[in-house]
Amino acid sequence: MGQGQETNENWAQAWIDEQREKLKQAQAGGAGSQEGAAGTESGNPDLSLLMQQLGDDWRKLYERFVRAGLPSKGVPLGWGREYEQAWRDLLAAQAEYRKLEAEVLAKMMAVHTDALDRLERLIKTRSQENRPLANMRELYDLWVECGEQAYAGMAHSEGYCRLQAELANAAVRVRAKQQAILEQLLRQFDLPTRSELNSVHRELRALREQLAQLKGDATAAATARRASVAKAARRSAAKDAGKKAQEKAKKKGRRS
Repeated sequence: MGQGQETNENWAQAWIDEQREKLKQAQAGGAGSQEGAAGTESGNPDLSLLMQQLGDDWRKLYERFVRAGLPSKGVPLGWGREYEQAWRDLLAAQAEYRKLEAEVLAKMMAVHTDALDRLERLIKTRSQENRPLANMRELYDLWVECGEQAYAGMAHSEGYCRLQAELANAAVRVRAKQQAILEQLLRQFDLPTRSELNSVHRELRALREQLAQLKGDATAAATARRASVAKAARRSAAKDAGKKAQEKAKKKGRRS
């Protein structure tokens, strides 16, 4: 292997190692957020890590606020039992959603890792075949190709399809629990809820369909009446013409 090929492989390998280090930081979670905060102090902020840390802090504060007013155990009792049960259902649905979301994220991390492994093997093979990388653009194109291959292998698996379906169902459950609590709050302030608005929309749509049907029936009836009148007019005109023809024939007969 020549010196140029070795240099080419070295910078490509350095880029792969850098991507692997970023994956480790992302998988570290809290540690990655701390590193992102440290990067901010050094003048090189990682905005994605900062936003992730901000979102995690808000979620934890929100859950502590909600759980502070809910008993940890026992069956909900008293005048607010429905309200308490609704919040318990929401927290349970959110916990299930975050669990499935973490599993999907782990799958995607595995795809990234597999793509980097494929890229590393491909670069070594090209170096052995005396086909070094020309520039960074070629490295990026190979990385995208390896990523698509790794994702295709995972996306067509039965386990990933089932996980995506469970995540979608969990998101729908969270949305339904949130809507149930919001409707309870709106009813307390005598404000219209989403369910009530949906009912109004359905009734309005039905009324519009009935009005369109009535207009269509009225138009058809008017058209039928006009056709009947025109037909009667033609019959009357034909009858009058027949009478006139008979009278003329009678007059001619008398003259002859």
